[in-house]
Amino acid sequence: MKSIILIAVIAAFAIISLYSCDNQPELCFDHNHNCVPVEIVFDWSACPDANPSSMNLYMIPLDGRHYTRHLFEGRDGGTLYIPSGHYAVVVFNNDCNNIKVINPENYENFRISLRSIDEFNPYASDTVSTSENVYLAPGYLWTSWINDLKITGDSVTIRMSEAFCRYSVEIRHLIDSHRVIGMMGMLSGNNQSLSFNGISEPCFSLMFDLSKNESSFYGEFLTLGHCGLTRSACNRIAEDQPTHSLTLQYQLHNGETCYSRFDVTDQIHSQATERCHIVIDTLKLPNKSDDGSGGLHLSINNWQTEYINITTN
Repeated sequence: MKSIILIAVIAAFAIISLYSCDNQPELCFDHNHNCVPVEIVFDWSACPDANPSSMNLYMIPLDGRHYTRHLFEGRDGGTLYIPSGHYAVVVFNNDCNNIKVINPENYENFRISLRSIDEFNPYASDTVSTSENVYLAPGYLWTSWINDLKITGDSVTIRMSEAFCRYSVEIRHLIDSHRVIGMMGMLSGNNQSLSFNGISEPCFSLMFDLSKNESSFYGEFLTLGHCGLTRSACNRIAEDQPTHSLTLQYQLHNGETCYSRFDVTDQIHSQATERCHIVIDTLKLPNKSDDGSGGLHLSINNWQTEYINITTN
């Protein structure tokens, strides 16, 4: 009986080893590949202020074997015991909000993607109806993408970089601002995901909050870029790229909500992708409001919109 139990335990460990290698050498064995110790060092010279609490490392073998995921506490790295060979590698911090991994088993389709509001609120689709899907802005995301890394042992240095772009929106001189107790914004035309080819189709809207300061409102949020441009991309924006709309929703003291929408394409396309500041100057609250039900519930099909021409700053 003891022999049967021992054989079953050994078989279970063998099955597990076919799918992943832990960071511990005694749990990493493969009949066809010998594991070697590899010291992983994360190079933060390009973003010295980054301070993630932990790091994800995806190792995707180019020979078709199953990928492995390794978690490091802190930002310094550590030692892995993995089979030698060629890998596609994706690294990113494990403490970034509102993102998920898609298709980790195939590096050509590997994605780091934003989470939609539906994933956090199953009833969101009842209150949000747009021509674009609505996503929540990401947190601070640092990444590294390596198409082919040869593992033979020794140490590997992986250079990290910022994947996020910083956006800010400033509403100056809002007339009748005393009537407003809260404001929410939504910007269209943002990237949904990152991949090895660095391109993501720009057809997603991001939601963010704005805070009040006397007669002005100000909001900051992070993005993964726009129009298929990531922070590291250098290609120019094509003329046929979609426009960017900034929609503002105001919550008033009387419980009503009203909305304004602006074309801010020129402002966004005239600035660097990694840092963009959008300004709306001397704005008057729209005269029309919604049905008066109150609450910050975005429902674009019912919006009363007011289009205002905005010059490029």
